Formats: sequence, structure tokens, C-alpha cells
Amino acid sequence: HYQATVRKVVNWLKEQNLFAGENVAEKVKQKKVPKARVRFFYPSEQKTLNELLSQDPILWPNYWIALQTGMRANEIAPMRVKDVSFVTNTIFIPHSKNYRSRYVPISDDLMEPLKGWVSGKGPEQYVTSGYSAQWITVMFKRMCELGKIEGANFHTLRHTFAYNRLVNGVPIYKVSKIMGHSSVKVTEDHYGHLAMQDLHDAVNQTSETTRQTTRLEAPKAGEEDAEKVVMKLQWPMPGML
Repeated sequence: HYQATVRKVVNWLKEQNLFAGENVAEKVKQKKVPKARVRFFYPSEQKTLNELLSQDPILWPNYWIALQTGMRANEIAPMRVKDVSFVTNTIFIPHSKNYRSRYVPISDDLMEPLKGWVSGKGPEQYVTSGYSAQWITVMFKRMCELGKIEGANFHTLRHTFAYNRLVNGVPIYKVSKIMGHSSVKVTEDHYGHLAMQDLHDAVNQTSETTRQTTRLEAPKAGEEDAEKVVMKLQWPMPGML
């Protein structure tokens, strides 16, 4: 990861004409680092957090926006009223992790609370508390500890957003676009295993079609003999296990 960061920094310096030399980091083979397990909040943990944070006027807006949009803490904290549009139902993020702007759709569950948070404020005022992303992440971590939720932090809300959408059938390319990933591959590397239900469904549909076709092609015989033939032809067939 450090090597990738050095490579990006040197490339940026070259683009800005601040460095004319060769990017030696490009020649170094990047060491493969095993991907850590993606941590997301289970429904029971979300219920616990809802109960703990619902009465907190500072943390609740940050928590709910992250859970409903997948936005990072450093994208939520500086968000201003002018970045929210109830005409297009989107939130504008001028500076994301990849130094690119993007629009995030406002979900139905976020719509009414968000209207309340911006009501009466000027366009330059903060949507949430105005506290820094660092302060929000620290306080959220303490709330997780208070709820006896281990191995989680504010970024876990972003993973949970992806998890909730993927397991409910939202195509991974749409989740990728909403989250602002540089490519669908990035999303697949992180969350591809969560979309496996689509593949399981496809396999099951194919298996069912095969079963029906096998039954239709059974040779004609007496009623009793035909039943035996169909039973022999049903999956799994001998020799295929």
C-alpha cells in the first residue's frame, strides 16, 4: 500500500511539472497483501446503534447519512446545505477520496430527516454538526464500544451500505458508482463475494430447467414404468458426483 502511495505521489508531481525524473516506484514489483475480511454491521448491531445514537443530535445525522449513502466521514463532515438538492434528490460531493466529484442519490429513508437537518439554514452552513471527521470517527468508535460492538469503526458503515444493497439485489456496478469507486473491479475486490446470491440463483434456475427438460425427454412407457424412468433420470445422475 505504501508503494502504491509513493507511485501516485510521484506521478502527481510529474503531472504538475514539479518533478522530471523517472518514477522508480513503477519498476518495483508490488507485494501482494492478503485482503482483510470486510467488516459490516449485522442487523442486531444496527439495532443497537440505532438505540444508542437516535438521541444524539450530533452523531445521529452523521451515522444515518453514512448508513444510507455509503459516504465517508470526511465527505459528510464538510457537507453544506448548497450540496443538497431536493430537485434532483442528490448530494454533491465536491472532493472525494479519488480527487473527483460525484453525486450520491438520496434514499427514501434519508429524505425526510435530511430535509429537517437543512431546514432554516443558509447555503453555506453545514448540514450536520460541523465537527471534524476525526472527531466524529473517534466518538462513533466510543459508541461502538459502549454497545459492545467489536472490530468496527465509522468506515464500517460504508461497508454496511454496500452489504445491504448487494444482498438485496442491487447490481454491483450501480453500488460501485454510488460509492465513487474508480472502477467496478475495486468494488468486486471488496464486495464481490456478497453478490454471490445472483450466481446461486442463476445456477438454481439452470438446474430447474435441466430437470424439467429431462422429464420431458423420458421415453414413453406404461404409467408405472415411466415413473421409474423419470426417477432414474433426475439429478444427480450416477457417475456425476
